[in-house]
Amino acid sequence: MPPLPAIIRRPMEKLDALLFDFDGVVADTESQYTRFWNGVAERYGAAGGGDFALRIKGTPLKRILAERFAHLGAGCLAEISESLSEFEKRLSFEPVKGAVEFISAARGRGYKTALVTSSGAEKMRRAFASTGYGKLFDALVTAEDIERGKPDPMCYLAAAAKLGSEPRRCAVFEDSVAGLKAGRAAGMFTVGLLTTFPESEILPLCDAAIPDFSNAEKLAAMLFS
Repeated sequence: MPPLPAIIRRPMEKLDALLFDFDGVVADTESQYTRFWNGVAERYGAAGGGDFALRIKGTPLKRILAERFAHLGAGCLAEISESLSEFEKRLSFEPVKGAVEFISAARGRGYKTALVTSSGAEKMRRAFASTGYGKLFDALVTAEDIERGKPDPMCYLAAAAKLGSEPRRCAVFEDSVAGLKAGRAAGMFTVGLLTTFPESEILPLCDAAIPDFSNAEKLAAMLFS
């Protein structure tokens, strides 16, 4: 039996929309990105010390390059961008355990859904073309839709607006510190997935924490009844 969610606070409002990050929440891609980014950090001498791939989780590429590789010239920055693009063409988008079932169950209960990611639209087109994920969401927000990335709340506020929902009636599902901070700043109910960061970093930033989406129907009932 999968462990039950740690529910720290119940939603204050009746929720009508669920907003999902993609990597580490819907798609189990984090180990692939960890290998890629740690290799890039070693090759180019990234700023920020250890746990590089973890610390940039949820951060848009432009910000990663500006903050972590500011010592590099334009040519090297272009190399990193191109290598990321090539890497993402080979990504496997297998789902996080129970994610598809949970989102389907939520939609069956009448919730609107949106996918909110720091990734670019080109990657998401490939992901949707090779999986059935596109059918799970009523709206999509990518890096091209916003000017300020997580932990700024712009992406989640944009998703709420696309769905016609008030922020206080939205729940955010995130696995990163930056993403949970964005959800909190947007005034939304936050659910942290323990797929990427240690529990000690996730729990202070969320209203509920889950290891994954195992036992989807029961989880939906516990979180939102």
